[in-house]
Amino acid sequence: MDKPKYSIGIDLGTTNCAISFIDLRIDNAQSQVLCVTQLDTENSVIESKTLPSFLYLPFGREEYSTRDYHVGEIEGWAVGEFARKQTSVSPGRVAHSAKSWLGHHLESPERRLLPWDSNAVQPDEKISPLAASSMLLGYLKSVWDVRFAKEAARFIDQLVTITVPASFDVAAQQSTMEAAVNAGYPDSVRLLEEPQAAFYRWMEAGGAFEERERESPFEIESVLVVDIGGGTSDFSFFRIIKGRQEPVFERVAVSEHILLGGDNMDLALAHAVESLLDKKVDEELSGEQWRFLIARARDLKERCLSASEGGEGERFSVAIPAAGSGLLAGTLTAEFEMELARSMLIDGFFPDCPSNARPDLPQRGLQEWGLPYAPDFAVTRYLADFLRDLSAVDAVLFNGGTLSAPVLKQRLLSQIEVWQDGKAPRVLRNRETDLAVARGAAYSGALLHRKETKIEAGSSRAVYLEVGSLGGAEVSRLVCVLPKGAVAGDVFAVELAGLNLMVNQLARFQAYQGANDREEEAGAIALFHERSFTRLPLLETSVALTARDGVAENSIPVRL
Repeated sequence: MDKPKYSIGIDLGTTNCAISFIDLRIDNAQSQVLCVTQLDTENSVIESKTLPSFLYLPFGREEYSTRDYHVGEIEGWAVGEFARKQTSVSPGRVAHSAKSWLGHHLESPERRLLPWDSNAVQPDEKISPLAASSMLLGYLKSVWDVRFAKEAARFIDQLVTITVPASFDVAAQQSTMEAAVNAGYPDSVRLLEEPQAAFYRWMEAGGAFEERERESPFEIESVLVVDIGGGTSDFSFFRIIKGRQEPVFERVAVSEHILLGGDNMDLALAHAVESLLDKKVDEELSGEQWRFLIARARDLKERCLSASEGGEGERFSVAIPAAGSGLLAGTLTAEFEMELARSMLIDGFFPDCPSNARPDLPQRGLQEWGLPYAPDFAVTRYLADFLRDLSAVDAVLFNGGTLSAPVLKQRLLSQIEVWQDGKAPRVLRNRETDLAVARGAAYSGALLHRKETKIEAGSSRAVYLEVGSLGGAEVSRLVCVLPKGAVAGDVFAVELAGLNLMVNQLARFQAYQGANDREEEAGAIALFHERSFTRLPLLETSVALTARDGVAENSIPVRL
């Protein structure tokens, strides 16, 4: 590997991807966004700062005037803006939300299931969430290599950082790394939590605040990062460590994995519009019709949140193909009040609530399109629960595509002010909620290259292995193998008396991730409780041991 010339940051988003870079040969160089060449229509190409995370499988007869240049497609799938637009034309042939599936352990990331529940694509033509993520990453790599070919700065020779939700567990992180390896990324590729990346970008940009005059100096000791994208709501809490030459930020808490974002808003609006369609009372929409409806609901959401006012009196027209008809052969139509839709989005997803509120968690969450979405759609209740045992919030950094809408940021800011008895947090300036993560990742890599650090953050959660049950109570005993706060490179050895491994047969190990407040040391024993631990995918192995002196061993003592 040649000495890297660039630090590259990649935001692998649920709805959009972005790529940024910093020239490591220039002192104090600022991050830049690499515009991504992609199809806009069958016959036109655009360059955009973001790459929509959509993949469209063309019909065999479809031809693009740009195909000779291999622009906008990878492995036979169209990618980016053109693919996103196909959600309104041929939604059953569009794969999306791959990132959400990587964190969904009820399905293997290697199972061919995208586009989800679609009859428009043959089973052997479908792709796995892992493959879809790898294709998105691979396309960004190809764009880089084309753009930097004359400079002989191959992507594989650069310092690459990919961002993931702070709430991604170790299995989801591993799947992301596997997707990167499959896409031909360098062995040195690293992962960075998205809220950290957004925070790094704020520091790179000069650490400015939104304009808000105060009569007295405001001493900042803590920062809350609220990152809401298309698929997840991610909260991180940072404490400022002073007394050094430069302040250092310590990441002290991250939220649980909350599958709640722009996709949920689309679904909620689609359900509301569905009840108004001019169809028979007992007529159910097909999967294909639902995809058309969700695409129109997404347009409605974007119209509502971009408007400065409630759109009083304005109506939004929706039309989808009728059952068994072509796109123009017949339609189901409805009109939806813009003011009502805006109220659903703001008051439904960001309602006022007390500081001691907890999300409503029924036994089973909403299962839409195969994904276990958050059972409570109120972002504010999840945020109140996250902040419950933390100190006061001095400043807030808003990030993510969903929070590009000023009305949503203001609602969250007002809510935090109420929770803190009128003490309003300052707002850290972020003018690029869709690009800050990629740019911050590039900046983080540049700091690493210079052996500098701005944020101290170890493992966000402890990891446990199940090692047996407690008596006849059938309560699982778990041993901590990776403590919360562990730094990359740390090694922990755990020895327990009587701990044995079955040999000459398949052995399965159930792993768990601890809740935010679990801080046991390596080797400590804990008892399973459903509110304190999250089940991870099974680990499997088989150890063969030959018989000694004619006696076959069933198990051997081990240490972890």
